[in-house]
Amino acid sequence: MASEAPQGVHFVGSSPFRTAEQHFRRVCHDVPNHIKSLADGETGPQENWIVCQIGNFAKAPRLLPSGIWGFPAHNDVDGLVPLEEVPAMLGDIEVNYDKWALDSYKVFKKLRDEGVIPRHVKFQVCLPTPISVMIVLVHTPYHATIEPIYEKALLKALHNIQDNIPHEDLVIQWDIVQEVSLLEGVPYGKENAYGLGKESQAWFEPVQEGIFERLVRLMSNVASDVSMGMHICYGDFMHKHFIEPPSTAKIALITKQLLTQLPVERKIDYIQFPVAKAREDEAYFEPLKDVLDLVKQKGTYLYAGLVHPNNEEGTERKIEAAKKVLGSSGWGVAAECGLGREPVEGASSVMDICKAVAKPWGSS
Repeated sequence: MASEAPQGVHFVGSSPFRTAEQHFRRVCHDVPNHIKSLADGETGPQENWIVCQIGNFAKAPRLLPSGIWGFPAHNDVDGLVPLEEVPAMLGDIEVNYDKWALDSYKVFKKLRDEGVIPRHVKFQVCLPTPISVMIVLVHTPYHATIEPIYEKALLKALHNIQDNIPHEDLVIQWDIVQEVSLLEGVPYGKENAYGLGKESQAWFEPVQEGIFERLVRLMSNVASDVSMGMHICYGDFMHKHFIEPPSTAKIALITKQLLTQLPVERKIDYIQFPVAKAREDEAYFEPLKDVLDLVKQKGTYLYAGLVHPNNEEGTERKIEAAKKVLGSSGWGVAAECGLGREPVEGASSVMDICKAVAKPWGSS
């Protein structure tokens, strides 16, 4: 491996392995010295991203999106649910991310005590944002009413996680997905690769300011002594993006806005971003030049999601293109998204490629 290879590997969250223990064991067997944190693989009820939250809204079917994801079609001509009745219809929202995290942390600690998980690896908890949940799982007329209710429940879970997991062991990762679709001006599910027939615009104006106001509010609830990162995502449903990212322009925008708007004590420790399989050109990475000084000043580490299964040669070409913009140090590699929709063989290939192209931590 070249001395100028990227350093470190990041795994976004989801995994094809059936249990958290299987996931922990496999990753720590294959790339134990390349990682700084590790999620539980989002197994069991978490296995299909935010679908685990449907139960919070399914008790009031008229609040669900109309006619997609297997939800019943609505006839809004008959009238919408009065907004003042929506909170009572929802009842108590339990996002359960705290329950799942605390259960998985017990497994994490056991395996760490057994020497399976290296002592330097932190426990990573991945949290999708309320914007993503609203756009994907809530009928458009109710977004503005339900969003603050859901956000309150999510922050309650976050604080429970922080109250029960030692801060030195913990990483909180925010999954930034539908914010990207709004910034790119692509309605989720309509006139894009998914073709789901659902159009969802922002329910707030101005859109860009509203997005970053919400993200800053969420991130500011992460304790300053807890490590925090973010996964910027263009979607992976059916192994397709909701739009092929034309460049890293919106990734650079998100990076700049959050690094400048967050309180000085709230560091973003890492940012993972996608690199489409077809992109092996310097132009894709070019917009990141404008934020590299800021990224270094803030002590944020970048992970380029350029590793695709069974494509080591393509990965090497992407790395060479990325180096022309990012330089030869200060960044690592990742898969484009979580690996939960990959077969085990695909996930194994990603880990093998990561190990082949990136230096472990502690090496020079």
